[in-house]
Amino acid sequence: MRDKVIPFHSLGQRELREDRRKRRIRCEVSPRWLQLSEQIDRYEDRDYMHVYVMTLDSNEKERKLCELILDPQELAKVILALPIKDWLKKE
Repeated sequence: MRDKVIPFHSLGQRELREDRRKRRIRCEVSPRWLQLSEQIDRYEDRDYMHVYVMTLDSNEKERKLCELILDPQELAKVILALPIKDWLKKE
């Protein structure tokens, strides 16, 4: 499995701050990213947010691949519940 791991690109602090300001989370191994909506919307008793899966086209322009409508609280719970696998730690 380790031979299939692609090295991560390293963003500087300035790029990370810019991504946060633009509500963008980059893929670590491809030129794709998640673009988060400007706000969380509420309809009746449900909160939801738009998440766009983005890429660059052949002219290096941003292109939306798809849109997801997600419950932000459920997304946070699922992410925080994931176990962490240390790929550098020998087992």
